[in-house]
Amino acid sequence: RRLVVSRYDLLWLAPHPPLEWLDVCCVWVPMEDLKLGINDRHAVMSRAHARAYLGSWTALMSGDAAEVLQAWTRRWPADRIWDLSAEIWLQARLEIAGVKHRRLPCPAHVACSDQGPASRSAVACSPGRPYKHE
Repeated sequence: RRLVVSRYDLLWLAPHPPLEWLDVCCVWVPMEDLKLGINDRHAVMSRAHARAYLGSWTALMSGDAAEVLQAWTRRWPADRIWDLSAEIWLQARLEIAGVKHRRLPCPAHVACSDQGPASRSAVACSPGRPYKHE
């Protein structure tokens, strides 16, 4: 069994890669690397990997997030701790859980709208552009 997690505001420019092409060994994420971590806009995973990928809120509420981040950031230089982002937090959770990830071409971009914010992103759209990031 597979799970596909995707932002609601993605504009798909081509069909999604067939699931049978994506090995169940890993979490498959878009190739884009936004802030040094793992892109969290879209993912394909087995149910076995869902807890690590989707467990952000549970880790925060249980206190496990502190342990994950301590283990993850222990090897960082002191000035790098401020680089923490949603993408790095996802990468930390997957690595600490022993879940591998692979990158896939993802023919989708965060959609823009001329009628106002169509996206949950705080990054503003450029006038006339159908999507935010390339």
